[in-house]
Amino acid sequence: MLFLYSLPCLQLHLVCKGLATSGAACYRVLKKEAGDADIAASKKFNTQLLDFLEGFKPHTPSPYTPMEHLTQIFTALLAPGLPIYQIYSKLWPEDTIGAVLYGAGGMGFYLVWFILHIVELTHKHSYIVAWLMFFFFISIVVHLRVEVRGKYKVWGSPVDDIFVAFLMWPIVIAQCAMMVENDGKDSPDYFATADEVISEMAAASNGKYGGTTSTKVAKVECDVEAVATSAA
Repeated sequence: MLFLYSLPCLQLHLVCKGLATSGAACYRVLKKEAGDADIAASKKFNTQLLDFLEGFKPHTPSPYTPMEHLTQIFTALLAPGLPIYQIYSKLWPEDTIGAVLYGAGGMGFYLVWFILHIVELTHKHSYIVAWLMFFFFISIVVHLRVEVRGKYKVWGSPVDDIFVAFLMWPIVIAQCAMMVENDGKDSPDYFATADEVISEMAAASNGKYGGTTSTKVAKVECDVEAVATSAA
């Protein structure tokens, strides 16, 4: 019976999530077509959150080996205080005390979160404090990702940062750590992949629509050709 009630809620959640994701994607495409400088000049991280789906060998080459990816991810999973300290140190190299506090605080919140779930076996409702500690931990992760994006001009929003931090925080920490480790080296342009696909489509059309990096130009030329054909 509970399943029957939860299924519609899950469907509603997926629909709302899909609408939000589609809306965000459309917003970014419109900004590209409008030629907005903020997104046109922006970058992506030099490693992507879903690189593991391609065995850490994505189409856009990563500056790190698969083993280096795995090392960073498992370090963030087992001892997140270390990469948090390293990220803070790279962002604010003059603030040594802040780096220590952030690293120790992140590690402390994480350990308390884990330990209190075990304590829950004998002390009921310990999970409440545990998840409060986890919220503080995620707040540190989100703050650092926002700052890393700002320093290296990576396009995104705090909403994106919050979502991915809750969903896959070890990979988020690893991504930020690898970004600051080589100072953003090999970070691709935000629309580099999209421009590559558009160029490939133009080439596949035997140059009919040119080598434009804008879908708008190609669509206009296609529409003009269609009108001319129908008129004939």
